[in-house]
This record gives sequence, structure tokens and C-alpha cells, in this order.
Amino acid sequence: MACAKREIMAWPGYKPTPVHPLPNLAARAGIEAILYKDEAERFGLGSFKALGGAYAVFKLLRKSIQEQKNVTASSLDLMLGYIRGTTTTTGLEVQADLDEGFYKKGQKVAWAEIDRLNLESHEICPDWNYTIRPRRDPIDEVKTPPEP
Repeated sequence: MACAKREIMAWPGYKPTPVHPLPNLAARAGIEAILYKDEAERFGLGSFKALGGAYAVFKLLRKSIQEQKNVTASSLDLMLGYIRGTTTTTGLEVQADLDEGFYKKGQKVAWAEIDRLNLESHEICPDWNYTIRPRRDPIDEVKTPPEP
């Protein structure tokens, strides 16, 4: 458990989640305290349970890289390149690129703009697992007139 904690705490964007006391609920239940650990903002996942799966995949990839390339990779190494070209015996392939841009949170996008995106959802977890393909704007679709 300590290894998982150290690894996850080193991931970009990690920050401890807040714990909120719920004194009214505790009083109604007749107990000293109830504390609520708010995981809503953790890595944008909305759930702490998702971290176990991410850590398990990290461990499998690190083991596979160690076996194939004799390199002990950190999670940043994995994200930046050691996983390129690495596969598992079950056929997992990973693609990764580093985006060092800064993006403001809470930016709003009109549904009309979202509808214009050429999104191709994947079968597994389609809400967040998709490919964005170049779109064809209406001007690109102008047909040449037929010859007389």
C-alpha cells in the first residue's frame, strides 16, 4: 500500500482531497463525528476507486518494460516515452504525448461547437474514450459543377 501511495502522490496534478466534518448528521446519529472525504475533484475522475485501476495498469506496464527493455520506469517515464512500442502479452498498446500547456478550468464550450467536432467514440467508456478526427467544414464540401 505504501508503494501505491508514494506513486500516486508523485503523479502530476496530485493533491490531497479535503475532509469535511458533518456535525449535524453525527449529532442525529448520536455519534461523536462523521467525516466526509470529498473525492469529486481528484484528478478529474470523480471517484477515488478509479485510482486503483490506474495504479494496477501502471504496475503491469512497468513490469512489462522492465522485462522487455531492462529499464525501471517511473510514471512520468511511462507517460513520456518508455511505453511507446511496448505491449503486453494480452495485446495492450499505449500511445502517449506530453502536453505542457496550461488550461484554465471551468471554460465553457457551446453545445453547437461540441456538435461540430468529429468525435468517434470507442466501444469501451465512450464518454471519455474517443478519437477526434479533422472535421470537414461546409466550405470544404463545395462540389464542382458537372461538365456540360
